[in-house]
Amino acid sequence: MWVSTLFICCQMTGGILANSIAVLTDCAHLASDMMSFVMAMYALKISLRPASQELTFGWHRAEIIGTLASMMFLITITLWLLVAAIGRVMHPEVVNGEFMLITAIVSLFFNLVQMKILHQGDIHYHPGGQVGGGGCGHDHSHGDGEEGDGHHHEHDHEHSHGADEEKHD
Repeated sequence: MWVSTLFICCQMTGGILANSIAVLTDCAHLASDMMSFVMAMYALKISLRPASQELTFGWHRAEIIGTLASMMFLITITLWLLVAAIGRVMHPEVVNGEFMLITAIVSLFFNLVQMKILHQGDIHYHPGGQVGGGGCGHDHSHGDGEEGDGHHHEHDHEHSHGADEEKHD
């Protein structure tokens, strides 16, 4: 998160100095992604709180409120971009192409660093709460089952953990 925050500040500075709506839009896109992720994680954490006498359904609505806040931020950014773009069409301004190029190259390197950070490590989450390295394959076979709706559904779940492979039926 700190890497993203630092880069958002640098990219915003570059966009302002280059007088480039394109760079500022990319900065707003990164900021909205980061803010949406933070809001979603916070809303998820709050939604796990137990119900009380005042909140008989618990805190599950926190996820909805987090989603609405994220959407409002995206709508605000979109309206800002629309107004700025129309203003640029009506009254063109000079863009510092050299500074814009430098900012774009730095952005490329940042994205590579961010990709490395996000994809490092061997441990990841499997649906159902299982954590481990390797892949998770799910096989489904549909047969001529004799159940009430005439549909039979079998599942095989395979979880690979490094060199070991376990098969769960």
